[in-house]
Amino acid sequence: MIKLKDFWEKESKAPLLQRNAGYFSRDSETTEKQLLDAEGWLDLALRPENISNKSFQSSDNIELKSYVQFEIPLNRECEVILKEQTDDPAINRIFKLDAERTFSDDKNRQKMIQVLSTIYTEIQDYHQGLGFIVAFLMLQLSPQDTVKLALALHRYYLPGYFKTAPFNYVRDAKVFQKLLEEKYPELAAKISNAACTEAFCSKWFVGLNVHVLPFPALCKFFELLLIEGNIFLFKFALSIVKNCSQDILEAKDTSKILAILRLDNKLYDDKKGKIKQDNSDIKSSEYDGSFFIHLVEDAMDISVSEDDIEEFRKVVIEEMKIQEEKRKQVEALLDFDNDEIIFSDEE
Repeated sequence: MIKLKDFWEKESKAPLLQRNAGYFSRDSETTEKQLLDAEGWLDLALRPENISNKSFQSSDNIELKSYVQFEIPLNRECEVILKEQTDDPAINRIFKLDAERTFSDDKNRQKMIQVLSTIYTEIQDYHQGLGFIVAFLMLQLSPQDTVKLALALHRYYLPGYFKTAPFNYVRDAKVFQKLLEEKYPELAAKISNAACTEAFCSKWFVGLNVHVLPFPALCKFFELLLIEGNIFLFKFALSIVKNCSQDILEAKDTSKILAILRLDNKLYDDKKGKIKQDNSDIKSSEYDGSFFIHLVEDAMDISVSEDDIEEFRKVVIEEMKIQEEKRKQVEALLDFDNDEIIFSDEE
């Protein structure tokens, strides 16, 4: 999309580009290179056997039991026929609203609606985070390739995350809380007093940091996610907390903590730099946006294993079952109490 002749005239002020940070521009070498890199993302995503950490093969992941019968095979040769809309008027209205919030031009909005409608034929559900991802991918890939990459994310990387009530996401947000308590207990306590992890992790786990990271760091994040697999989400989330630890501990209220966790650009300007050290322990010079690049790259050095994730998932699932049983017991008790009420016209 960003290579279209009239794109920048029509979309330069689109909400989606608020964190572009000058990364994409008309006819720049950086843009040309990134478009080639995005083609590489697609190659990675369509070959999930190459993922370093195969967390998508988790035994409790019921979303992946029968992925051989899909209408859209995920390979380079497959022709994707875009759908104009779904058969659900309510979903069509949501897609239209999300497209209007994302792009300025009507034709680009319609392309986004077509992509979302085509993806919907498989997922049969929708989370706004998917809309963020689709819009970002459409900047770099054709609508058809965007469908393929989004479905690869659904099948192999984030199964179950793109639902209105995503059980797998809630489970993994709770897993992140346990990792946080294990690695950074003081920060975990401060954050849990402000909000539950399900309330803020969605921007990282479901929306994949679109609207959180400036585009140079966001592109690096996508590359590493597609190489590492689902486990990279946990590493990156821990990297944010680690690298923003002082700001979190000094925050005086909940709103400030949440702003820090979403890397609000009023707190962290897109050009924020960070002085890093190379292998010789010599400080390199600060450069624009290096803070965000460091967040992404530092995630690779955070120690989290596949076994850690799987063990915590088992614990969390049991805890969620207990919570659900308690909820049902309370509801049953309330229903019983209501049955005992005698209204005046029954006397």
